[in-house]
Amino acid sequence: MKRFHTYLWLIAILILSPLALDAQQGQDPGENTNPELLKDEFLYEFNGDKPTKWTVLGQSSQLSGRDTYNSNTGHAVRIQTTDALGLLEQIIDLTSDYKAGDEFEGLLHYSVELGSKEEGALRLAMKWLDASGKEITTESEKKFINNDKLWFSHMRSWGTLRFRARLPEGAKRFRFAIEVNKQSNIRLDDFSFRKQDNPTPFVSVLPQVTRFIEVEVGKSLTQNYVVQSYNQQTARKIELTEGIPFSTNLEQIDKGSHVVDLAITCKPTTAGKVPRGSQHSQASIDNGAGQKINIPLQVYSIDPKNPPSVTVKPQPIADFVYNLGAPGNVSQEIELDFENMIDEVKIAIEPSGQGFTINRTNVPYFEKEFPNLNLHIGVNDTKINIGFRSSKVGTTEAHLVISSPMFQTKRIPLKGIVKQGEAGWREKFSKRKFPNASNTRYSDMEALGYYWFDKGIWTMRNNSIYDGETQEIFFYGDAAELRYEGGFADGLIYSEDFPNGIASIKVKAGAYAADNAMLALEVSYDHGGSWQRVGEPKAVKADKEQTYTVNSHQPTTFRLVRTNSGSAEGVFSITEVGIEPSPASGRLTHSSLVDLVDFSKDKAQARLVESFDNELHHGALSIDGWRNLAFAGNRPWVSYQQRMQDSGTLNDEDVAKVTLYKATPQGEQELTAFLVSPLLSYEEAKTKELTFRLFKQTALEQDKFFVYIAPVQGGKIGQVLLLPIEQITPGGKLNERVWYDYLLKLNEYEGLDNLKEFVVIFALQSPLGANETSTVYLLDDFSWGREDNAVISVDKKLLAFFELQSSPLDLEVTTKNARESVRTMMISANNSPQVFKLDKPTLPATGGTLSVSIDRQKLASKPRDYGTRLFLSTRGGQNLEVRLFATPKTEEQILPTEEVKPNAYTYRRGNEVVVSAPSLLLAEAYSLSGQLISAAHGPADELVLNVSAQTQRIVLRLTYTDGSKQTIKL
Repeated sequence: MKRFHTYLWLIAILILSPLALDAQQGQDPGENTNPELLKDEFLYEFNGDKPTKWTVLGQSSQLSGRDTYNSNTGHAVRIQTTDALGLLEQIIDLTSDYKAGDEFEGLLHYSVELGSKEEGALRLAMKWLDASGKEITTESEKKFINNDKLWFSHMRSWGTLRFRARLPEGAKRFRFAIEVNKQSNIRLDDFSFRKQDNPTPFVSVLPQVTRFIEVEVGKSLTQNYVVQSYNQQTARKIELTEGIPFSTNLEQIDKGSHVVDLAITCKPTTAGKVPRGSQHSQASIDNGAGQKINIPLQVYSIDPKNPPSVTVKPQPIADFVYNLGAPGNVSQEIELDFENMIDEVKIAIEPSGQGFTINRTNVPYFEKEFPNLNLHIGVNDTKINIGFRSSKVGTTEAHLVISSPMFQTKRIPLKGIVKQGEAGWREKFSKRKFPNASNTRYSDMEALGYYWFDKGIWTMRNNSIYDGETQEIFFYGDAAELRYEGGFADGLIYSEDFPNGIASIKVKAGAYAADNAMLALEVSYDHGGSWQRVGEPKAVKADKEQTYTVNSHQPTTFRLVRTNSGSAEGVFSITEVGIEPSPASGRLTHSSLVDLVDFSKDKAQARLVESFDNELHHGALSIDGWRNLAFAGNRPWVSYQQRMQDSGTLNDEDVAKVTLYKATPQGEQELTAFLVSPLLSYEEAKTKELTFRLFKQTALEQDKFFVYIAPVQGGKIGQVLLLPIEQITPGGKLNERVWYDYLLKLNEYEGLDNLKEFVVIFALQSPLGANETSTVYLLDDFSWGREDNAVISVDKKLLAFFELQSSPLDLEVTTKNARESVRTMMISANNSPQVFKLDKPTLPATGGTLSVSIDRQKLASKPRDYGTRLFLSTRGGQNLEVRLFATPKTEEQILPTEEVKPNAYTYRRGNEVVVSAPSLLLAEAYSLSGQLISAAHGPADELVLNVSAQTQRIVLRLTYTDGSKQTIKL
């Protein structure tokens, strides 16, 4: 049985070493049997926040998990500096085994989180020392490994740097050191320093950074580099990408071993960005081992006679006036007309957190025309929407900031004014608004029953709206009356909630109202998932107001429902709705869903299919039966049209979206948004299959997304069970901007034996929220109890390549009930090199043949065993795993042990390692040095080993009841 709390499937054919290849420097270090000369090179040992085997200057801190270069190897160290330089250093004492002329290779991984100095955040400070501690590094080598002017950076992501050093006569020690510049914040991890038995050709370049060059047409600019080129049998040519306006001071680097200065000069002849797109132009050097070392360069150039410009309309921008406590915000549409822009335009509000919001943060540069979308090459003119809302009475000032390469940043003042709003909130329906015609996400809003008036968007739905035609709005000049006559199902609903609740609502009728017209007020605390009537229906009187007292103190949505029936009986119109919001000081907070949701009046559904379609884009998700709740904050789940560009066309996908982001600072307050499914029947469902899709658009590590199964008894939620989403996701985590399909057979999980009725809960939680978060998740295609879910089948679960087999292997894929194409995803163990290739990324919904081959050149250059997991998925189906295996060995050498027990899985559970496989007799955990850490005896199908969570790299040796054995590296 599967578990809810935690489990992780790891394929046991092979787990690769995490240091197999450091591709950033572009060269494979090869096999090296010489001992590592650094102590604690993976930073396992710390005393507080300082690594015990290293000397540190500056403020240091110990890092773990995702903050490290490789979470499988020890920790990382962060060094922060202010007004003094920082340092990480270790002195290596050399034994008499090493002789003058021996060549060593060094390795380090680094990431710059903050670098205030223009020259760079760190530099190499390596030295050869004699017995007295005096530096005796050669001047040539010093130019690369200890150059006090050669600073560099590699922002945010991890950079990998290798260097070579030759032992000079008289050297007794080597100082392995990295110096950190002032006002910098960097991470360092996974080091190495080893002798090379047979030194190979080698090239390394500093600084390692993409240079962004800005230069006017007709002028030139030079960038300087230092290149270390060792053991070259022939001269190495400096290659420049064809068609790029670069020249160099060197055509080649002579054979042998040299450290040289390389100057690359750019002199553009036309305005623009070179190259286009995200790929930077490259100068490159062949390292002599069949790999190119790239020098990334990006050039921006403008014609000074025709510089980039933008015209902003209107100018000046009118003040934003907001009444305190009103739902939604006040907004203005701003038109931007661009000329001669050479790259995308960034748009921002500065400073952030002042209550201003903007509906887009960039305007892209199109590299080709899309006539059907009215998009042209360059930056197209556009319209943006700026909103304002604040919780403090007074005046707020900010700037609309427009920036782009080689464009003089434009700063346009904005002023927001918050009034007390003594008259409350009042909708007079005086002006019907229409969305920007270019924004197709709103083009059909009225056909769906959504109408935009003075205070926001109202929903008007009745039984007759199936053809997009409505009859309940009547216009008189600029005024509108909303008329209630005949067959209304939901009545009149305001699409936004009042976050602090509603004290009272006043409804004014028009000039005519039949004597028997009756109107009821209903409120919802979960955005339309369930409704509660407030008091008794009230008679509607012509030109008179009726007051409904609500006194709610939590997010509240309301609707007005006609209670008498008949197409002509009780006709009346509504011309005004006034709201008195509850004060923010009385806002209720809840610590549990049990306080908020009640299913005692709901009928459990044995089958449910919800695609979240036909809802208002960015409107609060309001679907009957679905509880949409926000604890503390004001950001519930919303409907969202996800756009996917494909061959110049835009395809809209209606989904549910959640984010706790809000431009206004929230303060240190934990926020959670819940989406709770309608009540579901476990007993009566024809299948126990639950499906949904997830898409992680962006995510911060501080924010957590959860999926729960919650039993319901007596209308109340019981003890919830956590679904281990990441652990049943291919690769063990959700990558950003990828749709993942889940099909879970709940009858295969433990803890559901007595389940009768339940709900599924989707939740996003943030310790801060508001402008301290940017996490966004999308949800789609929820179903329960379907009998026609998609199924994928394959003719084999393992494809094995022996002896560098060159011919591809075919995988026959068949499907049943698939509605979309079959997608592929390959995941290698421990970020190891990918040596497998597929002939196509997708298959049609009907299935087909997938051809798998191997990169023989990679395998030949570093012969060893490689393993990869190939996942096949389709919309509404279960992920299917196929194992790929490549080895230089023969089939006879590998298969006797590999095929005996192909289904061993391991996963970590705190300080335990769980091994699951049929007929286990003995499981042993060893350190990499060969020391026995733990052992567990069978016979059993699952054995548990006690291994500290801090011990991240171990070797498992498994013995089965039939005498066969297996070794797994973790």
